Amino acid sequence: MAVDVEVRGRALPGRTSLKERPLALVLETALIAALAVATRLPFRTRYLMNWDAAQFALGLNQFDVVHHQPHPPGYIGYLALGRLFEVFIPDPNAALVVLSIAGESLAVVIGFLFASSLFGRFAGWVTALAMVSSPLFWYYGEVANNYALEPVLTLAIAWLTWRLWTGDERYADRAAIAIGLAGALRPSTALMMLPLFLLALPRACSRPAAVRALALLVVAAAAWVIPLCLAAGGPLRLASASFQLGGSDTSGTAIWSAGFNGLLTTANAVLTGIGWELGLFAVLALFGLAVAPRLLRTELPVKSWGLFCWAWAAPSLLVYLFVHIGQVVYVQTFIPAIFLSLGPAVAATALAVGRPALAPVLAAICLAANLALFFSPDHSGLAQQLRLHDLRVESLRSTVTGLGPPERTVLLSDAWATGSYRSTQVYLPAYHRVAVEHDLRGRLGEIYGDTYEPWRFAQARQPEYPATATTYVFLDQDLIGFVGDRQHLRRLVLADGSRIWVWQGAEPTLFANRFWLEPPSGKLTPPRAS
Repeated sequence: MAVDVEVRGRALPGRTSLKERPLALVLETALIAALAVATRLPFRTRYLMNWDAAQFALGLNQFDVVHHQPHPPGYIGYLALGRLFEVFIPDPNAALVVLSIAGESLAVVIGFLFASSLFGRFAGWVTALAMVSSPLFWYYGEVANNYALEPVLTLAIAWLTWRLWTGDERYADRAAIAIGLAGALRPSTALMMLPLFLLALPRACSRPAAVRALALLVVAAAAWVIPLCLAAGGPLRLASASFQLGGSDTSGTAIWSAGFNGLLTTANAVLTGIGWELGLFAVLALFGLAVAPRLLRTELPVKSWGLFCWAWAAPSLLVYLFVHIGQVVYVQTFIPAIFLSLGPAVAATALAVGRPALAPVLAAICLAANLALFFSPDHSGLAQQLRLHDLRVESLRSTVTGLGPPERTVLLSDAWATGSYRSTQVYLPAYHRVAVEHDLRGRLGEIYGDTYEPWRFAQARQPEYPATATTYVFLDQDLIGFVGDRQHLRRLVLADGSRIWVWQGAEPTLFANRFWLEPPSGKLTPPRAS
């Protein structure tokens, strides 16, 4: 039965046994899962959303970590699930999006059950509805990317680890296996949750039980690490590709290389991620968990939950602040701890203002604010961004194919992971591609061509065009700044409002760190050696 905590004569919801009202619980759980699916299905993307999504799709066809199909460390378990879904849904994007929706639905269900077991049924519903309406969580449930699976992994591991934390030794083996296997889907999730498990282990386990649990973790991890190494061509090849990507990703953010400026970048990304993930619930979480308990002179109704949450969040926060946060969605490794605590936060806020009956109203206001964020009609609205992306890819494909045959057309894109290179590799595979950027010495040129080779950033080279080429399409805005006489480019506006630029004529020539389409006489004469 529920255990309520009295605060100044008023009750805060306490822990509830999930064995109560089993039929009602099954119906509520089914309703929550259906709500998660129903909100995702209408907005799912029809085309691969971003660079990583394209790499996952390419990896489904041909696994090649060295060429980032997918990117290191490989995500072999995620691709295995993707191939399973692809048996029934032959389109790679559609198969991975359905996997995302399934993962998010399961995460919402686990969040509901976990929060209900901690703080009562009201808290469970607040957690579930906050997750269903979370703008960033919702957004990634519509795309072919494994970020959608992170919350279900962290919640499952955290629930098992919480039982261990509170003294139930039986959950040591289960939590160990969960962490070991989670790495097959998202290795970073397993690493971020490992310290929490290691802290919980001595709280409940004897030394033999702890050793057995750690051995099971190693075995579970080996079950996917060994096949991954074999598929990648050996451990040294996998390690080399992983270190190359890791060094590139962290060079501009790690505290030891970027200093205080890196910290400003990562702190802004973490705060942005929290804001997009929680929406207006962030305000209630801050007030209800930090301020209201001081006003009410009480603590959370579940002993040591606050300490558990800090132990859960600390590893992720340290890495994301001082090393790297490539995407704001990375905050989903620790944000579920806040989702689970929203019920008490809402209730405590209502009590602090002297209106305990106001708690459902406060939750409803936050839900409405989340929906407004997601459905904002301008380009900041995430639903709008999903729609516009599909329009862009569809329009880009039809526009490029209308410019001429593939053997006469070259696609130039930004070599960084923000460009259109990967999309064209999937949706316009017959066309020759040239990825352009400055190399590590600042020299402009072709970094790689039809095959993605990230290590070539060390030295750019003269672009290589087919002898039959007559049409050159500049796909990304950043490239236009590299063209010395851009007035010769013809601008085309795509269906989403974005633009591409077309040159039909002689091949663009690289000189003095600029591309020239029709250089004036003498412009290309190299300077005499002194």
